[in-house]
Amino acid sequence: MQSKNMLLMTLGERLRRGIEEDILAGRLAPGDLLDERALCDRYEVSRTPVREALLQLSTLGLISMRPRQPARVALINVAELLGMTETMSVLEAEAARLAARRMSEAQRRQLQKIQDDADAVVAIRDSAAFNEVNWNLHQALFAGSQNAFLGEQATNLRLRLHPYRCFLLRLDDRIGKAHAEHRELVRAVVAGEADQAFELMKQHLSLNADQLTYLVSQMPKPQHDEAGDSEADRSAA
Repeated sequence: MQSKNMLLMTLGERLRRGIEEDILAGRLAPGDLLDERALCDRYEVSRTPVREALLQLSTLGLISMRPRQPARVALINVAELLGMTETMSVLEAEAARLAARRMSEAQRRQLQKIQDDADAVVAIRDSAAFNEVNWNLHQALFAGSQNAFLGEQATNLRLRLHPYRCFLLRLDDRIGKAHAEHRELVRAVVAGEADQAFELMKQHLSLNADQLTYLVSQMPKPQHDEAGDSEADRSAA
């Protein structure tokens, strides 16, 4: 029985990571349906590990689940976007400060390599590749903070906001600007300038008025069920 449970946990974890990767790569967008049968066929598993994976993702806030309704990639509203962005900027700024203090020399070299390798991606303005580089850079900072709990919370929040922040890459050469901001941030972390790293990360993640207006215009609209009530309407009830 124990071996069977471990196998199911392993399959559930594999599915959860696969769905997370689909969200990061843009293959799944906020509001998209997650069909259990399609997931069973794709991963060649029964419904038990699929439901386990969906439950884990629901607990993290990445998907929404309702009785007798298919699961969906979670939508967030403007107030949630603002609150989550503020929280992310504080968490990641502290991660950058701790990384500047605690990173090993090997970790600092790896962080610098990620930044240097991004030059080629930025040169061709490949947004999908830049998303991956951006994810890796921030994950390197989380690991360098030597605070596993902080890294876990920051990663979960970044996963929830990732589809929305990707919209910013379409705005006013954001790839080039983000890369330049990364360069200054990495320089501060590698040099051990903890307070400067904190301020640079906060500035990097903050939204100005133009960015916020653009994000709101691009945000997916809540889906309506057969009764005509949107997810946002139900959550507000």
